[in-house]
Amino acid sequence: MRHFCLPPQQPSPRGPSTPQQKGGCPRFHFLAFVPQFIAPDAPQKALAFIVLGCIFNFNGMIWCHLLAFSTAYASRKVRLPARLGACLNRLMGGLFVGIGIKLATE
Repeated sequence: MRHFCLPPQQPSPRGPSTPQQKGGCPRFHFLAFVPQFIAPDAPQKALAFIVLGCIFNFNGMIWCHLLAFSTAYASRKVRLPARLGACLNRLMGGLFVGIGIKLATE
């Protein structure tokens, strides 16, 4: 049997840290909220689920394309000097290394 979500772990003293502790698997939340948009007396409920899923995926695709194109446009408009770009890369690299060390020592 394949499990889509891991079983809940023991709660942390700092509060919920995994999706299961915060309320469950996101896939199951989506499936739980979808039926409210389908009439209980609909003749073809399976087709309604498929159409609703296709609409959801299409909207997500449009949003992701809009985000990608607007980001590409903005990156062409905002050019940083090479020296500043190198400094920002070093700063972000140091930040990620610091976060990695913090996670490794927890």
